[in-house]
Amino acid sequence: MTNLVPRRPATAGSLIPLLLLLFSGAALANIPTAEIRLADGFDFPVGKPDGANYYRFRGFIRGDHMGEDWNGLAGGNNDLGKPVYAVAHGVVVYSKDYRSNWGNVIILRHAYRDKGTIRYVDSLYGHLNERQVTLGTQVTRGQKIGTIGTNHGMYVAHLHFEIRKNINIALKHRDYAMDFSNYHRPAQFIAERRVLMPEFSRQRVPVDCFGMGVKNVYEGPRLASLPVLPFGQPPPRPPINPVLREILARNGLYELAPQSEGDKAASEERNKILNQWRTWRRQEMERDVNNDPVEPKQ
Repeated sequence: MTNLVPRRPATAGSLIPLLLLLFSGAALANIPTAEIRLADGFDFPVGKPDGANYYRFRGFIRGDHMGEDWNGLAGGNNDLGKPVYAVAHGVVVYSKDYRSNWGNVIILRHAYRDKGTIRYVDSLYGHLNERQVTLGTQVTRGQKIGTIGTNHGMYVAHLHFEIRKNINIALKHRDYAMDFSNYHRPAQFIAERRVLMPEFSRQRVPVDCFGMGVKNVYEGPRLASLPVLPFGQPPPRPPINPVLREILARNGLYELAPQSEGDKAASEERNKILNQWRTWRRQEMERDVNNDPVEPKQ
């Protein structure tokens, strides 16, 4: 006769793993996702597909500059308004005017197969003049997504371009290690993955890793933070760096007060110093490109 063993009642300890499993499954089910084509290769974001007539003005510098600045060979603002292309198949996970030192930004999410493993990367396109794709748009390799800009006159026209291993970064560089643990060296990454095996299957990727949108995005003036002023009195203008003020004024974005002869002489002296600094900085940046660190193989 078979011995019947009475079933032990479920205890709190035995229910905890089951509840955690159910909770995590429910949480994952609530993460917004999109099905995208797997990348069949990566192209350069300007001068498609190989970056023709463009060069890297500034390279990847660990702890400082986590991408590359691409400029047209003609220099200056000659590339203003020129097209920017999606480097691979993917989906738009961010498209806004962030202002600050970013300006118009687009972030695309891509999936690709690497030695049998599906990996995700984000490609970021900054300082754009125009954004021609919106959040959730499916894009294909080589599709025009925007145009090269100046971040509202703050910089000479160029594209700031990044490729991230960590798809949670959004626009908060300082919240994450600024090294190869979170970023790829863009030109090297693309050069090593120009052609990948085409696949017809689609991959489901998360599209809201930034936590229901980027919370520190510029959305206009914070009215609650302005000082209380007597009725009819205009709010004070915030202080502004004099060099930045003159750059904005030359681009029609800031109205300068009439200058005295002494102010004009001081302005000319500042411009002389600024031009010397620009020359030195250009040489430093070109040196940085020539000394770009090589990303270790995965």
